[in-house]
Amino acid sequence: EVTCGGQMPTVGTGSAHVDIAKVQTDLPAWVNTIRKHGLRVKQIRGGNQTTVDASVEALVGTMGQLGVTHYWLGTDNYDLSKPILPQLDAIKTKVEQFVRLNQKHGTTLMYHTRAGASNVGSVVWDLMYVFKEFDPKYVGFHWDTGHMALHGPMWETLMRTADRYVVGMSWKDRSWAQNLGFAGETGPYPGPAAVGQ
Repeated sequence: EVTCGGQMPTVGTGSAHVDIAKVQTDLPAWVNTIRKHGLRVKQIRGGNQTTVDASVEALVGTMGQLGVTHYWLGTDNYDLSKPILPQLDAIKTKVEQFVRLNQKHGTTLMYHTRAGASNVGSVVWDLMYVFKEFDPKYVGFHWDTGHMALHGPMWETLMRTADRYVVGMSWKDRSWAQNLGFAGETGPYPGPAAVGQ
């Protein structure tokens, strides 16, 4: 019942689908090839940038020309030896730059909800403090069900708090275990089978 209706290309360095240095030429070729196969491309996973720089401007500008609307990049981290609110105020300044870029290109930045005490956005309330001044048409959460499941029953309260700012979602298991309810298919996930097996 679960079908693949599209593909999310990665843009960055190393094993990314598209090299960030060639985004203006290679991303259109990649997206158009995917679309020729009847698949959609609505979002991009960029590199680990947390500020608007030349590479982000090239990525977002190219996305806008292709009609790709959503993207997610890196995660800001707290310095836990310093007060949190001034750090969030500094992030608000960065978000404002992303919002201006997105207004120009018709795109939306999604902040991935990555678990961990030092990850900005892991508790949702922190980024709601930042987002409240901005339209979710331009910035919001890329909700990761696996990371958010680590909050236990609080995930529902956090999702209700995020509300209209949940603009994208990653569906993930919370642990590497299969529980499909079929004989022989439960228990620890053994990892992918080797090629040729």
